Amino acid sequence: MIVSQCLNSRIAFAFILPLLLLARSHAGESFPKTEPSKLGLSERAIELLDEHIAYLVKSQEIVGGEIHVIKDRQTVLHNSYGWSDRETATPLKTDSIFCVRSMTKPLAGTAIQILLDEGKIQIDQPVAEILPSFDQGQHKEITIGHLLHHRSGLPFTIFDGPLGDYDSILQVAQKAAKTELSFTPGSSFQYSDGGTDTLGAIVQKVAGQPLEAFIRERVLEPLKMDNAYTLLSKVPNRKDVPSAYSGGVGNWEKHWSSPSDDPILPIFLASQGLYCTTSDYAKFLTLWMDGGEVGSADLLSDRALERALEPGSTLAGYPTGFPNLRMTYGQQWMLYHEADAGSPKIFGHNGSDGTYAWAWPQEDMIVLFFTQSRGSASGMELEPTIQQLLIEQDVEAYTQALANRQKTQMDLAKYVGIYWDEDVATDYYVVSLQDNQLYFERPGKFRAVGKPNSEVEGLFQVGSTLRYQFDLEQMPPAAVLMTTSTRTERQQRFEPDKNLPSIEKVAALVRNAYGVDRLGEAGLLLLNGKMKSGPLGMTSSIQQWLDGRRSEFRLKSWTTNAAVITNGSDAAATNSSGKLARIDGAARLQEVAAHPTIQYGGWSDFYEKVYVMRQVKRDDQSLLVVRAETKGLSGKTMLINAESGRIIEEHSLQFVPGVGYLGAQTTYSEFRQTGGITLPFHLETKLSSALLGSVIIDIESAEVVEDSKERFLLPTQ
Repeated sequence: MIVSQCLNSRIAFAFILPLLLLARSHAGESFPKTEPSKLGLSERAIELLDEHIAYLVKSQEIVGGEIHVIKDRQTVLHNSYGWSDRETATPLKTDSIFCVRSMTKPLAGTAIQILLDEGKIQIDQPVAEILPSFDQGQHKEITIGHLLHHRSGLPFTIFDGPLGDYDSILQVAQKAAKTELSFTPGSSFQYSDGGTDTLGAIVQKVAGQPLEAFIRERVLEPLKMDNAYTLLSKVPNRKDVPSAYSGGVGNWEKHWSSPSDDPILPIFLASQGLYCTTSDYAKFLTLWMDGGEVGSADLLSDRALERALEPGSTLAGYPTGFPNLRMTYGQQWMLYHEADAGSPKIFGHNGSDGTYAWAWPQEDMIVLFFTQSRGSASGMELEPTIQQLLIEQDVEAYTQALANRQKTQMDLAKYVGIYWDEDVATDYYVVSLQDNQLYFERPGKFRAVGKPNSEVEGLFQVGSTLRYQFDLEQMPPAAVLMTTSTRTERQQRFEPDKNLPSIEKVAALVRNAYGVDRLGEAGLLLLNGKMKSGPLGMTSSIQQWLDGRRSEFRLKSWTTNAAVITNGSDAAATNSSGKLARIDGAARLQEVAAHPTIQYGGWSDFYEKVYVMRQVKRDDQSLLVVRAETKGLSGKTMLINAESGRIIEEHSLQFVPGVGYLGAQTTYSEFRQTGGITLPFHLETKLSSALLGSVIIDIESAEVVEDSKERFLLPTQ
């Protein structure tokens, strides 16, 4: 439901504005440490919060993390946990410099508010009056207000190639002006990085100086944010920046290494480019809690605060752990409200690499929780703990709930198993136990940790809308009920069918169908084709060279050149700076397993466990459902035609660097023979992320060519 800028919220804001003005003289100052009891806080509550963050590392919900709690402008807790770089066992230190990603948006919004206060731009001004590239089609209807409220119609992302192709924020805005709108400007809400980057371009154009220079001179320097940087290259000591990880609980893979890797963001993006410490971001939050005043100077007007913290759209379906609060989006701020009140109890923002900031004006409290673990929901899951320990200070209720959870977690092994989907003949759910955490996985869809309910035995919450309730009438449980917001399904515990063919017989059938044992006998097999990827259908040309143990895949489009090379168990891929570099972990295992000699029947050479689960009928085909498992990867499902031996479909979880694990469902068709082997010439992979869409590969030609010493060269370690 869309929330307009109504009179109700304006009246409600009148009550919060005096609270923002109470401590105007504090903005920009540091936050000296003090005892919690001196500020009326429970010492035990602070200890429990400290233990909670430490447990997040122990249970591998994050790689590293830092918590900073500030009450009445004094620090009552500031600690770091886990690793800055796990592989080198480098501990994370306090006031590390994190890439805070979307927590940059309020900074860009502040720059816009300054220009609005100075009368240099207007809230209802068409963007096209400042950026001429928007003077076409529906784009000419977009206003500055639309961009501030994420109501422009621009999609979540506008990028379909490497960021290295852009020299400035103005070029990014030009790309936005060429991107198809999702809806008529002003008619709906769509969180958009491209929209905020366009705001950054407006600041640069109107101010007549680079965006990063304006933000440094007008915001960072007045607030004495000395450890905040718009570009990684400006950070004096790269060792202060943690390495970046993505994936999920217990499955973290490093996708960016500090200090060796090139910057992920070569230019400053208004949507996600800021690097800073918790202490410096707290200074920025105090600016907004202090009515926009720094010392004796007004950096922002009272009207700027009213504009920015006034709700624009309800974040329908966006989960929050703060009980009895709903979320709306202001002008580049996330706002938390009571259901029957318009004024925000909390304002703040989070970032996709795992950073969170919350500010309570009425409590004069700030909490910052920074991690470098992209894909973790630990910040949202921390919210009820913050509410109980810091706001309500109900230590007894928290410790009782904690005891109940610990008791529940001690008896998790009984739930482990595979549960067959009774509605879809080829699908199943895997429940596994790792580090005292129960994981729920559906190949091709998702993998997530289940949080046990402290009051109901056998009930687990997975994400914000998915629940599993085990049937405890017999042990181990014979079934589980999966419930979403729209339906309930019963999943029966898997029992192998009788009289199924052996996996050795099936592997031989598949190898014979593809003939991959003959791969490389006559020379290298060269495949040429096209690939369409993403929601925008970006087209790239592809080439792949193959022999019996090696593969070289190259992709070329108007925006990028990329390569992946495997040689036996080793692999390398193009990194964010365009260089070929060795890869390890799940990324390496995925590439090695994709080689035809392994993928099409050579399973015993790679997987630790492969077995036939069932034989089912679908679309007049008899299909064998085969599961393959190995350490370091989530298991995958292969649907194999029982007569031809061809794999027609595969369900897996793919690790995408910088994103994490995504469900992937791949179909194979148009089989053709070349050089004595048979391969699919049409492959379509549907990813579980709507932002990434699907990937379609069409092979246009195949031929046998001579071997070359220039092929399959891996970089030295």
